Amino acid sequence: MSIFLKKISLCFLFSIFLIGCGTEKKEHGIVAKVNGEAIYFSDVQERYDSQNIFDDPKTLEEVEEIYADYTLDLIIHTLIRQELEKNNILPEAKELEDAEKFLRSNYPDEETFNEICLEEYITLENWRKQVSLQLNKSKLVEKFILPQIKVAYADAENYYKNNMQEFVFAEKYEYAFLYNTSQEDKTKIRRAWQRNKNLAQLKEKFPKLDIFISKYPKDLIPASLTRLTKNLKLTEISEFKTIDGRNQALILLKIHPQVIITPVEAYPLIEEAIIEQETLDKYEIWLDTALKSADIEISDLLKNTFSFTHLGRNK
Repeated sequence: MSIFLKKISLCFLFSIFLIGCGTEKKEHGIVAKVNGEAIYFSDVQERYDSQNIFDDPKTLEEVEEIYADYTLDLIIHTLIRQELEKNNILPEAKELEDAEKFLRSNYPDEETFNEICLEEYITLENWRKQVSLQLNKSKLVEKFILPQIKVAYADAENYYKNNMQEFVFAEKYEYAFLYNTSQEDKTKIRRAWQRNKNLAQLKEKFPKLDIFISKYPKDLIPASLTRLTKNLKLTEISEFKTIDGRNQALILLKIHPQVIITPVEAYPLIEEAIIEQETLDKYEIWLDTALKSADIEISDLLKNTFSFTHLGRNK
C-alpha cells in the first residue's frame, strides 16, 4: 500500500480531526469519507493498538507510516464493501458464520481460542470485523476477478518454457547424521554399521547415539560438513570428527536422481500460478479504477501529507 501513500503529519497522531469537505459544518473524529461514508480515527487507532501492542518501540516516522497504511486499508475495504452492496452480493450471515467456524477449528477448543485472543488483546468484536473484511475481499475476487481469468494452453506452455527451473528438482543426497556422546564407541559404531547397514539396529545397540536424516541438493551441502562428505560413497559411513563442538559422522543413505516434471504433470501447478498472478493483476486494475472514480474526501490535516494521486478526487 505504500505506493498510494507518503506519510501522515505528526498532527495525525495527536489531534481530533475535522473533516474539510467544503461543508459549513465540521465533523469531529473523521479522517476520511468514501462516497459519503465516514472513516473514523477510532477505527485506525483500534487497529494500531491491536496489531502493534507487543512490538518494540517505534519512531514517530514509523508510527506515521503504519497509520497511513491502516487508513488507506480502511478506505480500500470500504470501497470493496460498497461494490458488493451495489451489486447486492454482500456475504450473508451464514457465510460469515461458516468462516468464523472454519477459523476457530484451527484451535483445539473454544477455551484456547478465547485465551489466545485475551493474550493478544483482541476483542471478539474486532476479530469478527477482520473476518468480515477478509470475507468481503474473497467475495470480490470470486464474483468480479476470477470470472475474467481464462488460462489458455499457449499461456501454460509459455509459462513452462520461461520457468523451467521451477520444474527441475536437482539430484539430492540423503544423509544420516550420527551424534555420538561416547568417545570409546566410535569404532564399534562404524563396525556395526558396516556389518548390518541398518539404522534401527544401530540405534538399538547404541541407545546414546542420536540419529537424524536430512537431504541436500548435491551442490548445496553445508561447507561445515564437507570434511565428512568428501569421497563418501553410497551406504558408507565417514570417520567421526568433532564439528561445531559435536562428535559426529555421516552415512550416505541414498542418492535421489534429478527429477524433471513434464508439462502435463506440471499443468495444475502452472494453472494455479497463472491464476494467482492474474488475480493480483486484475485486482490492482479494479482497485486503481475504484480509487480514481470514488469521491474520497480527506481531513484538512491530512490533505498535504498523503499522496492522493491514486485516490481520485479529494476536496
